Amino acid sequence: MLGSAQIEANLTITEKHFAPDELAESWGISPDTVTRIVERDSGVLILETHRGNRSRRYRIIRIPESVAARVYRRMSNPENGRRR
Repeated sequence: MLGSAQIEANLTITEKHFAPDELAESWGISPDTVTRIVERDSGVLILETHRGNRSRRYRIIRIPESVAARVYRRMSNPENGRRR
């Protein structure tokens, strides 16, 4: 029998994932703002590589549709999403 965490993980794998620039265009904000908003949210996929000791890091960020919806709801209604 699958636990709720396993079921949630399976749903996240199969749902649509967005790049920050896709959500930025839809929400009318910059891709950097989207990244700052979602990068610490649970469920966001971040792939990061470093090429050598002195070169910059490369990050690929993908946001599952369910996470995007949760963040949008939180940002649309700040009273419900306010962190304490």
